[in-house]
Amino acid sequence: MSGPNPAHLARRGAVYFVRFRIPVDLVGSLGIVEFRRSLLTKDVAEARRRSARASAWFRSTMDQLRSMARPTRADLETAARRHFARLNADLDRPRRFDPDHLADQIAESVELSKSRIDDLEDQLRQNLFDGTVQIAAAKLAEMLGLDIADFSERQAVVAGQLAARAEREQHRRAVHQLLRPGEPMVGDPLFAQGVEVAPPPPASQAMAPVALRVPPEAPSLADLSAQYLRKKELTGVGSSQITELARAFQWLSQEIGGDRPLARVTKEELRHFRDGIARLDVTLRGREAPFRDRQTNVRSNQIKSATSNRYWKSIQAFFAWAVDEGHIDVSPAVGLRIDARKDDVKRTPPPFTSEELKGLFKSPLYAGSLGHKRLLTAGNSHLRQGRWWSGILALFTGLRAGELCQLGVEDFHFDAEVPFLAVTTLDAEGQRTKRTKNESSIRDVPLHPVLFELGLREFVKARARHHRGKRVFFEFRLGSNGRSSEGMTAFWGAYLRKFHLWADGRATHAFRHTFADRLRANGASDEDIGAILGHSGRTITAGYGGVQPLSRKARTLEMLNFGFDVVAALGGSYDPERHGSAQ
Repeated sequence: MSGPNPAHLARRGAVYFVRFRIPVDLVGSLGIVEFRRSLLTKDVAEARRRSARASAWFRSTMDQLRSMARPTRADLETAARRHFARLNADLDRPRRFDPDHLADQIAESVELSKSRIDDLEDQLRQNLFDGTVQIAAAKLAEMLGLDIADFSERQAVVAGQLAARAEREQHRRAVHQLLRPGEPMVGDPLFAQGVEVAPPPPASQAMAPVALRVPPEAPSLADLSAQYLRKKELTGVGSSQITELARAFQWLSQEIGGDRPLARVTKEELRHFRDGIARLDVTLRGREAPFRDRQTNVRSNQIKSATSNRYWKSIQAFFAWAVDEGHIDVSPAVGLRIDARKDDVKRTPPPFTSEELKGLFKSPLYAGSLGHKRLLTAGNSHLRQGRWWSGILALFTGLRAGELCQLGVEDFHFDAEVPFLAVTTLDAEGQRTKRTKNESSIRDVPLHPVLFELGLREFVKARARHHRGKRVFFEFRLGSNGRSSEGMTAFWGAYLRKFHLWADGRATHAFRHTFADRLRANGASDEDIGAILGHSGRTITAGYGGVQPLSRKARTLEMLNFGFDVVAALGGSYDPERHGSAQ
C-alpha cells in the first residue's frame, strides 16, 4: 500500500466511527495495523462529513509520522486527540432539544458526553492532552497572569491536568442534570464549593524534571525496518510482498524487541528466529497469534520450506541492505540457511473437470436454495446474488479472490467498445485504497458475453442502487493483515467441502486454475493467458510492446469453453422475475 486508506465509515451501536488501515511502512513502529476513532454522532450525513475530514487528517498525520525519527503509537494518539477534539468541539455548546424527539436527543447527548469523559480520563492517565485541553490550559495560565509557553514540561502537565479535570466535570454535570436532575451529585473535589485551587508555580521556580525517553545509541530494528519497507514501496514492490515483509518484521520484533539497536542483534538470536520460521503452523494462517505461539512440532502442519525460505531470505536481504547503508558493519544473518525438506511437494490445486462443474451447478447455490441465509440447503430461491456471482465471475475472468473482493461498481465498464472490468488500486475518488499482488496485477479484463446473458449488468446496477458506496461483493469480509481474500476463500473452501468438490488447495483459486486450464486446452498461448490473469512476463522480450490491448484479450477469451452449455446448466438466461438481484 503506497498511501493511507481514507476512513472506512462504520457503526458501532448507535454511534458512527471511522477505521483506518495503518500503512505497512509504519506498522512496525506504531505496533498496530488498524486505528479506530468514534465520530460521536448518530447522524449519517454528519458522520460522512466528519469522515471526510478525518481522512484528510489521517493522510497528513501519516506523512508527519514518516518524517519523525521514531514515531510511536503515543504520537499517533496525541495527534488523534487534538484532531478529534476539534472535530467534536461543539459538544460543550448549549443544546436545544426538539420536543418531538426529546428522549432520543437526550440519550444522544448523554452518550456523547460519556464518550468525551472516557477520552479525558484516558488523557489524564497518560498525561497526554489533546488540543482542546491544551487551549483550556493556556487560558488558565492567562487567568493567572502567566504565559504557558514559559512553563516547564512539568508545569505544563499540571496545567493540562487541571484543564482536563475541569472539562470532565463539566460533562459529568451535564449528564447528571439530564438523567438525575433532582438528586445530589458527588463531583470532583477539586471543584467543590469553597475549595481553593493553588495555581501552578511560576515558571521561575524549579520543579522536578520529567523523565524523557532516551533514544538508543544506534538505529533500532523498528527504525530501520520502517525505512526498508518504505524503500520497497517506493520501488514498486507489490502490496502482498510488502505485507508479507511487514509480517516478518513484526515477528522479529516480537522475538528480539523493536527498540533493540540493529548492531546488537546476534547471530544466535537470528538462528533461533530462523528455526522458528521453519516451524510456523500453517493451520494458524490468517489468525492473530504471537510468533512463539505460531510454531508447531507437528511436521504435517508446518509451512512449506519454500514459504519459510521466502520469509527468511527477506530478513537476510534486510540485514544486507543495512550493511550497504552503513548502519551495521556485518550482517548476523550471513551463512544461515533453511534447507528444503525432502517431503515438500509443490501442490497446485487441480482445476475443475467438466463433470465437477456440472456437479457444482447442481448444488443449492446454483440450482436453488432456501434463501441467501441458507445457501447450503436446497430450495426454490434462484436469486443471483453476490455469492452466486463470485464463483461465476471468477470462472469467466480468472480473477484472484482478493481482486474480486475489492471490486467496486466503478470498476465495471459495460458500455466500452470492449466491455471490461478494471483491476486497480484506485477507488471511485481516485484514492489508493485497494491492494494488488504486484504491478502486473493492475489490468483490464474483458467480460465474456455469457456474463451478460446471465445478468451481470443487472446485478452490478442493483448493487449500485441498493448498496451505494459498498464493495460489489460486500458479503465477504476483507480479513486482516492485507488478506483481502479471507472471507471469500473461507466461504468457498467450506462450500466445496460440503458438496464433495474439495481437493488439497482448492478454494477460490480452483476457479482461476480452471479458467487457465480451459483456455490452454483450447489453444490459447501462455502469454495471452498470462495477460488476462495478470502474470508478469519473465523474459526481456516480454517487456517490449507494452500492455496487451483489450481487443486481443477478448479474442483470447473467445477460446474459453467448459465442454457444456453453462447458461443452460445454470438455469437459463437472466430473468428479472426469477433471478432479480434488487436487494
